[in-house]
Amino acid sequence: MELSTNSTFWDKLSENEKEELSSRVKGFGTFNGMTHVQVFNMIKEGLHKLTTIELVTLHSEVSKVQIESSHLKESKEKT
Repeated sequence: MELSTNSTFWDKLSENEKEELSSRVKGFGTFNGMTHVQVFNMIKEGLHKLTTIELVTLHSEVSKVQIESSHLKESKEKT
């Protein structure tokens, strides 16, 4: 789904707002109703379409998720 670049609303958005809105629209509901294995396979397949820079950025995001998950697990174990 592409947003029209001719709309007045679109023209008033900053580049960051355009990027964020576009990513939200494109990803809306993509994984709803999918199993864990289906999501994993879809992500794995999509890796082949990314550039090196995008893969490095994705690696950074994965690291953040791992750290957050580790911290959540540690805090649950302490309580």
